[in-house]
Amino acid sequence: MRGGSLSHDKVIDLLNGYFVPVYISHEAHEKGDAPEADKKEWQRIYREANTNLKSSGTVHVYILSPADGEVIESIDIGTATQPVKLLARLTAIVEKLKTPAGKPLVKPVPQSQPPKSAPDSLVLHTVARSYKGTWNEFPVENWTVLSPANVVELLPTGAVTVGKSWELDKVVTARFLTTFLPNGYGYATYHKTSIVEQSLRATVVSVEKGVASARIEGVLKLKHKSLNFNVSPPADIEEIAQMTLVGFVDFEPDKKRIRTLRLLADKANVRAGQVEYAVALRSVAAAEPQPEPKPVPKKGSKPEPKEILLFDFERPADLKAWSNLVLPGTKDKEPSVKIELSAENATRGKHSLKLTFAGGRWPTITTTEVLEDWMPYWTFQADVTASRDCLVGFTVMQEKSQRGGGWDPTVGRWTKTAFLKPGKNAVTGTIHDSNNYAINTKQGKVVRFEIFMYAPHEGETIYVDNIRLSTDKEATPMETTKFPVLGTDMVVSGVQELGKKLKDRWTKPEVKALEQIESELRTQYAELKKKHPTAVLAVLRDGEKGFDPAQPEKVYAGWKDAYWSSHGPDGMTLERTDNIGKQASHEIFMRHRSPLMRVDLTSIPKGSQILAARLVVIRAHDEFVKDHNPEQPNMWVVEPCYRPWEEYEVNAYEYAKDKFWKAIGGMYYGDDPDFLPLYLAHGPSQGKVNAWDFTHAVRFWTDGKHANHGFMLHGNAGDWFPRAHSREAKAIGDRPAAWVIYEPGK
Repeated sequence: MRGGSLSHDKVIDLLNGYFVPVYISHEAHEKGDAPEADKKEWQRIYREANTNLKSSGTVHVYILSPADGEVIESIDIGTATQPVKLLARLTAIVEKLKTPAGKPLVKPVPQSQPPKSAPDSLVLHTVARSYKGTWNEFPVENWTVLSPANVVELLPTGAVTVGKSWELDKVVTARFLTTFLPNGYGYATYHKTSIVEQSLRATVVSVEKGVASARIEGVLKLKHKSLNFNVSPPADIEEIAQMTLVGFVDFEPDKKRIRTLRLLADKANVRAGQVEYAVALRSVAAAEPQPEPKPVPKKGSKPEPKEILLFDFERPADLKAWSNLVLPGTKDKEPSVKIELSAENATRGKHSLKLTFAGGRWPTITTTEVLEDWMPYWTFQADVTASRDCLVGFTVMQEKSQRGGGWDPTVGRWTKTAFLKPGKNAVTGTIHDSNNYAINTKQGKVVRFEIFMYAPHEGETIYVDNIRLSTDKEATPMETTKFPVLGTDMVVSGVQELGKKLKDRWTKPEVKALEQIESELRTQYAELKKKHPTAVLAVLRDGEKGFDPAQPEKVYAGWKDAYWSSHGPDGMTLERTDNIGKQASHEIFMRHRSPLMRVDLTSIPKGSQILAARLVVIRAHDEFVKDHNPEQPNMWVVEPCYRPWEEYEVNAYEYAKDKFWKAIGGMYYGDDPDFLPLYLAHGPSQGKVNAWDFTHAVRFWTDGKHANHGFMLHGNAGDWFPRAHSREAKAIGDRPAAWVIYEPGK
């Protein structure tokens, strides 16, 4: 803390010897998650300073009387940043109060500390400081924690030798590059920062004793919006920060571990050079994980229970707290649920809650007699007995929770859905999301608890009992699925890893029209006929003739496709039950936001030899999305479905009416899987018209060993089809197609 001017050192001595410095966040105390009592105290200080001293502000220094907390001095930030002036103001207060000197109540320590992190995490510390300005010259610090998986994404694939060069993953580097701004930029809720341009390229300069060293060079351009306080009322102002980056990384290629990472931008600037600053990033030792702090019990108080019972339905009076949920303004009222106690299927005590349904979509029962504070607990548990495969859920509403679909309402309420099997089911859910969605202090007290069932049968009954909370954290086993990639010897953990393995082979695609691609396929067919004179070309596209040589006038009608979303969190119940099987276009993106497709291959005679095949999918838009487009490395895969899904019934919960996936979105790959852990086809997209090699996929479904239940085409987010034409597209040529060249079996 030393090393400044003499006045600066004297200010430090005064603060440590005569004052108890406290700093607070204006954002947290104005509209954030600070305790209500703290917010009221902040508002009192602000109003008192404004009324009595005619001086106040949100970036300000207030000095309170040690006797009653009255505001006795108010110092603006301009004065507080000038040591001579601040020293005079503080000295006057000490002399006036005749305060005796003493030792600091709290030992001075760095205020910015490494966050908690898991073992093998990469902890990065960023410091930015301006060369000139009012408060810009004060340094700002940020911490970024990268998981071991993130670290792997930063490192090169394949053999590491001197001269090897690669581009650091842009998604991962964006997590810390967006902090490369000086004080006053990008650090408040009203700032919005985005990356306009980024490039970090590493080149290996040495490899010794299992450690590779690589030089990093790059550029960064950030766009940030902030409030211009020089106009009234304050308005958005958009500014650009730009810089050249240099640095190095030492890493262990075999262990996929980074030892040291350094980055420096010593000549960054904003406002075309009006604000000049420097930024430095370094990796630091990860802080040792600390146990969760335990509250100190008050004298005479009982220890906090590890488990608390919410409902066990033992008394008739317990039923009075429950009723059917009826939402005001809802046109379609759900059929009432019959609520009663039962001596059947009790798992705690002698009774359970018996719920008998009369049909409906989302019939729900609710109570407002519920524990208000769920924050000390980590795990929700309940016992539910059902007579068939079905979906049951529980919802918690807090004071600020909202109803309905969409992102904001969904993340503001806690929901746990569960696929049930016939018989007793133990439902377990994590209360606190790692992203701080749903139950948290910002949403206020818990005010309502609900139990619902999805699409129950008329007269159907379930039994609920022993609803409780626990302070124990649920141990979720890590399941690793491996996907062999047909046509290669690769086995990957998913499309992300596949994309990284093949990233270096990616080349910018040549934009081709449909007519050009089809001409190339017909040329390929002509070449194959030279060796296979009896070869047949079948264009399998809904509405098109000629796919069957035996019936040349027959129109093909063998495609089906349906989009559904399995996007999290668990409260996305409305979106997950949507079936989009009749629209002319749909989104194709990542595994949780892509359609199912199926192409009927029964017109190909049994025993035929599949010589070549292509899958053609056409975008329904001309402009590409900036951050997800075919002009950068991307990867798509074809993942085979293992369930006989229905085009107009399938959604994230069901593959057909009353037939449930084993996991939401069909993401179960164990025994009797929803989808086979296998990639039948893969490759990057090409532009508006896309054609993937489909040969191995068609062979897979025509070999007589595997049922054809279709596939999901999904990617690693390098590219994104906001809309792609489906089989219902108006123009036949826009519809998806499989071009298959085969030699009929004898």
